[in-house]
Amino acid sequence: MNESKTADELAGCLLDLSIALYLGWVVDLENIMHNFKNENPDGPAPSEVFPLAISLKNNTNTWMGSLDWLFGAYGTIQEQWNKDADGNLEYGSINPGAKQTLAKLSEWMEKGHISIPTPPCGMGANRPKAGPLTPPASCLGPTGHSTGRHPTC
Repeated sequence: MNESKTADELAGCLLDLSIALYLGWVVDLENIMHNFKNENPDGPAPSEVFPLAISLKNNTNTWMGSLDWLFGAYGTIQEQWNKDADGNLEYGSINPGAKQTLAKLSEWMEKGHISIPTPPCGMGANRPKAGPLTPPASCLGPTGHSTGRHPTC
């Protein structure tokens, strides 16, 4: 028996196949990151190795450090409007796939595959225990505002 499929049905099948292949690729990437971190032949300690460099400070959908490839593996693109399965517009950051992607990023942070972003001035472990949250003098420009040049700014 030969069943013919509509173009929409074929597109749906291709999308399902693409996502399955992409998620398989994510598993491969996890294995590579684990080996690079824990079996690095150059000798740095695993705590000094972060196999994946991504942008997390300001947003994740930029030309530098974009995470579209990971969000796309879970069926969405964050911070933009996309068509859902029914052809309706949906904001990608609220798609269920975005939550799965964020869970995966959290898992990778816990494993040490990506570094945890440095908190802003005054919010890190080196801040004073009491008193106002003030950045170190090296963070301040002539107007008293942060210059962003210090690693903790």
